Amino acid sequence: MQIRRILDKLLVNWPAKVICLALALMLYFFYNLSLLDKKTFTLLVSTVENGQMTSATDKNAIKSVKVTVHAKQEQLAGINEDDLNAYIDISSQTSEGTFDFPVLIDTSSRLKLMDPLEITSVPEKIKVTVEEKKFKYLPVKPSLVGNPSRGYEVMGISVEPTYARIDGPKSIVDSLTQIYTGAIDIEGIYRSSEYDVPLINDNVYLNLNETQRVKVTVDLVQSQTSTTFSQVEVTCIGLHDNLYVANGPFSVSLNLTGTVLAFERLSESQILALANCSEVTEPGEYDIPVEITVPSGIQVDAQSFHSVHLIIESVLEEINEDIPESSPADSTEPDQSVSPDEQATLLTNP
Repeated sequence: MQIRRILDKLLVNWPAKVICLALALMLYFFYNLSLLDKKTFTLLVSTVENGQMTSATDKNAIKSVKVTVHAKQEQLAGINEDDLNAYIDISSQTSEGTFDFPVLIDTSSRLKLMDPLEITSVPEKIKVTVEEKKFKYLPVKPSLVGNPSRGYEVMGISVEPTYARIDGPKSIVDSLTQIYTGAIDIEGIYRSSEYDVPLINDNVYLNLNETQRVKVTVDLVQSQTSTTFSQVEVTCIGLHDNLYVANGPFSVSLNLTGTVLAFERLSESQILALANCSEVTEPGEYDIPVEITVPSGIQVDAQSFHSVHLIIESVLEEINEDIPESSPADSTEPDQSVSPDEQATLLTNP
């Protein structure tokens, strides 16, 4: 009976009582609101994607949001951007397309203890296109800048690791063939060098999850070149003093190869073509091998002939040939064909 009387009293003029209760709650709300102050932050929006889909919208197009925090003035002074994190979560999305995702605000543990606390964001939703996520291992391509020191050239380049994993929207990942490193300056180097460089990912749709930096080794060798010397005189060595070469001289043409630095130091006097005649002991005709001597770092690639045909003569024979023969009339010796008595008679009776 007591409960019934209470209910009857409550139902008397109930519309007016409801209106009074609503007004009282509003007054309480506005009173509490009057005690709160606000602070506004501009936050970048991150994307959480732990499912099979990934964002195919330019991350720069997902603009920052304005987050307003309502709290007591004494509490509001200690709140900063580090206490707030704005993000959208597409992990639950299972189909491709364009959708509106709500902006979620995560707060630090300190803010979670504040009461009263109200947080709002503008805009409340962000439109994002999602696509199937795919990963791929791409070969790493070093980006060399400059040139080695004069006389050197790059012989080879090695990268460790040689491949890097990248993931993102399937349509973009399928179109990629390689990934580049940051610039590697080899200007003026003169020996093999090793570099630790980052990988460059300029595509905002893609992520490098495993490899961020690689080791690049640049191997150098001395540059090679070639040139021709057409008039290298053949020098005969080791010939005995009583012999000489009756024909010649001879000149051989040479094609030389070697390093650029070796050729820069080379003079023609250092190129020798030698015919070793030390085994020739008597006059005659001989085919003597021609040996080419060049400085270190230079090799003989080709030569016009490999042996020379020499006519060797004796120095004594040459001297005898130069002396003329005497005539009988010029001789002062007595004629051995006349007897001594006849010679005496000729002298007394001319």
